[in-house]
Amino acid sequence: MNKVSNIKERIKKIGVTSANFRGKKLETGVNADLIEKIVSLYPDVNLHWLITGEQKKEDTAGPSIVNETEDRNVDVLERELAHAKELVRAKDETIASLQRALEIIGDRNGSSKAS
Repeated sequence: MNKVSNIKERIKKIGVTSANFRGKKLETGVNADLIEKIVSLYPDVNLHWLITGEQKKEDTAGPSIVNETEDRNVDVLERELAHAKELVRAKDETIASLQRALEIIGDRNGSSKAS
C-alpha cells in the first residue's frame, strides 16, 4: 500500500475527510472527540505531536501512528522466521546424521576390502 492511500485509509477510519487537513482547517485545533477517536484507534500515537503538531526534543522517534495491519504482518513474519529457523536446525541435524552414516558405511567398505 502506498503512503497516500495509507493516509487516506486512516483519515477515513477516524471518520473525517481530507478537507479537515487542508487550508484554513490547518490553522484550527482539533476537537476533543476527534482526539479521543484517534487515540482509541491508535493508542501509540504521540499525544504531544497530535495536539501541538510539534515533536518534543527528547522524542527522537517522531510522530507515530501504528498501523495494525503492519503490526500483524510483523507478527506473522516473526512466526514464519522462527519456523524457518526450526526447519534449518532439523535439516542440519539430518545432514549431520547422514554424514555419520556415510562415514560408517565408508569404514565398513574399507575394512571389507582389506579382508
